[in-house]
Amino acid sequence: MKKHVRVASGLTALFLILGLLGTMPAGAVPVAPGGTGAEPRPSSDPVPSTDPSPEPSQDPEPSPVVDPIPGEDAAAEDTATEEMAGADIRPILEGTQKTLVTPGTPTTLAFTGLTPGQQLTASLDSGPPIAGIPVADAAGRTPVPLTVPADTANSVLMLHLSGSGITDTDIPITVYSPEPTPVEVTEKQLWFDGLEAASAWAEADAGDWQRCTLDEVVAGSGTDRRQAFTRADGTLAAIDAANHLAAGVLASEEIPVTPGDALELRLDSHYRARGSLDQHARVSAVFDTGERRDLSRLGTEDEESSQLRLPVQIPDGAHGVRFEFEFAGARGTGSWMIDNVQLIRGLGELPADADSLARVDIISDIQGATGRLQNQVLPGLRSLAEGADTLVTNGDLVSNGSPDLYRDFFEAYRAGGGERYPTQISAIGNHEYFGTASTPEEYRERFLDTTGMRTMGDQGGLWGEHLVDGTLPLLWIGSEYYNYAELGGANPFVEISDTQYEWLRDRLAYWKAQGKPVLLMTHHVLPNSVSGTYINAYRNDYGRDLARIGALLRDNPQVTVITSHSHWEATLNDWSAEKRFDPALGQAPSVVNTAAVTTQYGPSGDWGEAAVSGVDPVGTRVALYPDRIRVTAYAFDAAATPREIKHIDIPIPGKEPTGPAEPSPEPSIPPVTEPGQGGTGSPDVTGSGTLPDTGATWQGLALFAGGIAGIGLILAGLHRIRMRRRAA
Repeated sequence: MKKHVRVASGLTALFLILGLLGTMPAGAVPVAPGGTGAEPRPSSDPVPSTDPSPEPSQDPEPSPVVDPIPGEDAAAEDTATEEMAGADIRPILEGTQKTLVTPGTPTTLAFTGLTPGQQLTASLDSGPPIAGIPVADAAGRTPVPLTVPADTANSVLMLHLSGSGITDTDIPITVYSPEPTPVEVTEKQLWFDGLEAASAWAEADAGDWQRCTLDEVVAGSGTDRRQAFTRADGTLAAIDAANHLAAGVLASEEIPVTPGDALELRLDSHYRARGSLDQHARVSAVFDTGERRDLSRLGTEDEESSQLRLPVQIPDGAHGVRFEFEFAGARGTGSWMIDNVQLIRGLGELPADADSLARVDIISDIQGATGRLQNQVLPGLRSLAEGADTLVTNGDLVSNGSPDLYRDFFEAYRAGGGERYPTQISAIGNHEYFGTASTPEEYRERFLDTTGMRTMGDQGGLWGEHLVDGTLPLLWIGSEYYNYAELGGANPFVEISDTQYEWLRDRLAYWKAQGKPVLLMTHHVLPNSVSGTYINAYRNDYGRDLARIGALLRDNPQVTVITSHSHWEATLNDWSAEKRFDPALGQAPSVVNTAAVTTQYGPSGDWGEAAVSGVDPVGTRVALYPDRIRVTAYAFDAAATPREIKHIDIPIPGKEPTGPAEPSPEPSIPPVTEPGQGGTGSPDVTGSGTLPDTGATWQGLALFAGGIAGIGLILAGLHRIRMRRRAA
């Protein structure tokens, strides 16, 4: 009898455990190490003495992540190479980016490393051999003409290379059809000009104004902070008095307007005041009624890489307006550059009593500043009105990937209230890969294990998706490999597999079709976007993946990208920016930086950066309202009191305003609940299938019910055994 009782007790316990696990809320996973499970063995990884740095990577697969293929030629192109017996040459693809082609558009790839006169053979996927490939020239180089059929879907195809004496080599080809379809948003862009064409500008009185690129400005006049105009894209307008007296008035074309309309002129501007002699600049609106109004004056103070937002009230009787940009400076004085000029019917002021629909708190770049995290930033964020249910740690939780530093981080994280957020997400940074006591793969796995991210987002943890408060799609991406022992903290930092890229492409397309704004979290910065991204340390974070990530962002202006990594102060003019990957397009994704919990930085000279002393740590709040996303940077003092540094309001997909801006219009797009997700208000992760208002899953409830039924059958069987023994 005791044997049957022991068996029954074991089975009963098993059913109960399985059933209870099945009813746990989706995403209910331990975020801190030390709760359950064994901790990684301690190691003695050195903490790098320098902070801002880089990260390369290779191509692991999600769930679980697969280690990349090692090889010294990996930088030539994402290549999966299989050597034939006796082969001694592998062709090398020229270029710094993974190959990105448009269907129906001819392109030419160039390969080197061949023997002069050697014949390379190539075919795309299962297609026939590509015709017209000449033998390698005297330098061992040969071009390969490539045209992907026009009806080819967005995908990653393999270009197969072979030939006599050539190692069989497969090179991924990213096929992507540009889709720069404008998105109707909650503010109206009446006019945009990125200075790409001269026809929109009256140059008769332009004087010394010139249309050129930023590189041409620097080549002609030198740096002296000219290169810090991170907002510039493509062609800009510049006037410079460094070498001679400079004066001129640059005028836009006349733009149709409506009498009585309340508009806003926006322009990216980089104004430098030099020397003690006279210089001045002015922005004016000239109406077709003959009335002229000065909108802004610039004088003896620098205004680097700013976006001027100037109210324009259209007078009665006016049906047209042009804008004039006037500059005059004696020799040896300053300069002015402008770009991306637009006339907007804006969002208007957000009412003080407006309720948000979704909220996300963001921290980043802790790197040992655990006291600031525990006592200032986390308590300060949690004290904000309308508490957030989602907390994102956007990379660089630690200074290096040693277990001891993760332990210190999570002790402060728990003590500061980080675990009180129902949903906690961590994106990987570069410092998680830093150190020499473990392999890159071990550092990556340690991050996933200690943060509990393996089960978040349904993609293995390095990238994924969460629907914040049932309405705001939050996506995160992350580097899959970085070898600190080889690169020593230098960029590039990011390696994104084809699998991660295709997932991001498809999720952005999905949410664009749904008419939803997207919050995209990535630790690393885009070059020439936010503060400091003009210096070399931050210009190559994405390495070979920049072109194809940029193509996706170009076609998805409804995305707000949240970056970290640089630590530059949120007080700077380009803390947030619109990043145009195509300078001719009026719409562009917004990029905002999170500064840092640890030491913050600012510019030093032309190409350097320096720590800024005496500043409080920074945390970020993102809030979705019916007509906008508001991103706010807060500083938190020793008492954890929040102080707003600044905020930016970003329009979201919805109906454009047709009249003067009114605050807080009604949302035009109902919340979208994706299949497999909880409804509004449920902190659900994509595909988790939770039961509304409970967090339990349907599968879990079924398993729990089965467990109860199993227990009943066991007890009934024991009762029958007992009765038989009594009868015997």
